[in-house]
Amino acid sequence: MSEIEELFLQGVRAVSADRFLRPVLQRDGAMLRVIPPGQQAISVPLDRNVVVLAFGKAVLRMLHVVCGLLEDHITQGIASVPFEHKDMTVSPSNKITLYFGSPKNTADAVACEAARKMLDLVRGLKVSDIVLVLVSGGGSALLPLPPDGVTVADKAAASTLLSRAGATINELNTFRKHMSLIKGGQLAAATKAQVFSFIVSDVIGDDIGIIASGPTVADSSTFADAVSICHRRGVWDSLPASVRGWLQAGESGRVPETPKAIANAVNILVANSGLALRAIADRAAAQGYAVECLTSTLQGDACAAAAWLVGQARARTGRVCLLAGGETTVTVRGHGRGGRSQELALKAALLLRGTTGITLLAAGTDGQDGPTDAAGAIVDGRTISSAEQHGLDGLAYLADNDSYTFFARAGGLIKCGPTDTNVMDLCIVLVDNPPDKMA
Repeated sequence: MSEIEELFLQGVRAVSADRFLRPVLQRDGAMLRVIPPGQQAISVPLDRNVVVLAFGKAVLRMLHVVCGLLEDHITQGIASVPFEHKDMTVSPSNKITLYFGSPKNTADAVACEAARKMLDLVRGLKVSDIVLVLVSGGGSALLPLPPDGVTVADKAAASTLLSRAGATINELNTFRKHMSLIKGGQLAAATKAQVFSFIVSDVIGDDIGIIASGPTVADSSTFADAVSICHRRGVWDSLPASVRGWLQAGESGRVPETPKAIANAVNILVANSGLALRAIADRAAAQGYAVECLTSTLQGDACAAAAWLVGQARARTGRVCLLAGGETTVTVRGHGRGGRSQELALKAALLLRGTTGITLLAAGTDGQDGPTDAAGAIVDGRTISSAEQHGLDGLAYLADNDSYTFFARAGGLIKCGPTDTNVMDLCIVLVDNPPDKMA
């Protein structure tokens, strides 16, 4: 394994549940201790009174940690996990029911059933009960529960209209919360029990109200906001009639608003890209690199991000490790396969052609970049010239958004498999160039 790939995996390991859950979730005999970072510990009596709910791409390992710690006090649990994990997942406990839904991150009836079961379960709990909620990216599609009279297809069609009309993530989130019976704090508000939510961030800025649409987080937005967004984006008249009807009912007060305050929920951010970046920085420094964390909010076009990273690398001499975390985007114009990290890497390879002493890695921490089995790719100044010797035109592959096929043939793919975590994407650039050898 190359040095740069080992650094990436060091970052992934730092955001595994074994590392981030144990410091905040502990047991002292018959007492549960929850220790939010920088705050006083909260102690709650254990008496076979624990319910576990989990949803998202990164909750399976979290489930194993929780069940290992509290198996004898867990009465029931429900987990909504991606359909793609079905053939490689075993429940950590016979008390936890797994639902495999939302294939390709698209809400379906299975995920709806999981969400309904969760809501029904918490409604019947007592004040002395404890609900542990495990949340990660992808949770929004895995926790769909549209109101009666609105189908999953209608809600999805409306979301697609807004997205294509240029709605921001915050605008989409406001809409999703008000087209759901469980998001926007409604899960926590539905129960008398004490709720502890442990959240892994896959969003820039770590807004816990956005991650999985905040089912345990009080919501400051309103139905009126959601209606205004649909009008402002010019999609109101195109929305399914069922969606318009529900939003109008909410705006007029005929259905309840999302909760604006929740007294029984404690929300704890347990992992984000910063945690992974710090672990990589520590390892790289130990290996003799001068480390610079350029940003944890890398966003925008993947090719533009590649150009920026390469420019940063060219401006350094000596032995330097540059780090960036975030989530870029790809404008799809071709018909190939790939993902944002592979696209970024391919563009970087084209820019680095002939350069010595610079190696770049771009990869998703969940182990899956786009609809492929690769996490990302590694490139350097030899990648393109080597590929051309085998008849591969990197520029043509980039134009066709076919970065996966390029790297599958040229070499450079990172295949680590699903990691059971997800804190967006990481970019690592290693510069190893004495000042007089810069190309």
